[in-house]
Amino acid sequence: MQYVWDEKGNKLIDLLGMSLCISVGHAHPAVVAAVQEQMAQLTHCTTNFYHPVPAHFAEELAATMPAGHDWVAHFTNSGTEAIDLAMMMARAATGNQDMIALRNSTTGQPMARRH
Repeated sequence: MQYVWDEKGNKLIDLLGMSLCISVGHAHPAVVAAVQEQMAQLTHCTTNFYHPVPAHFAEELAATMPAGHDWVAHFTNSGTEAIDLAMMMARAATGNQDMIALRNSTTGQPMARRH
């Protein structure tokens, strides 16, 4: 779970919680069981086809928003798509075209670069 082994068999503590990693350890039995249960119900969820689970989630999410607006949930395939959508929606809502951005970064994580 919290340990990993290198190619020489040395036992190491994994203290990284990096991109696309979950911070619950490696092959944690509770996580493995939950993943297996989910895979038996819905293997892949995408916006390419309708499935009642994400549709129901979108309805529940919209119901938590303040009254007086027609709320919609937009599902995207990546952080990049989510940011692109957020920028388009912000521009449409405000009429402003300018954006402030960070240089040398990705969606929330600094990129390594040469000095």
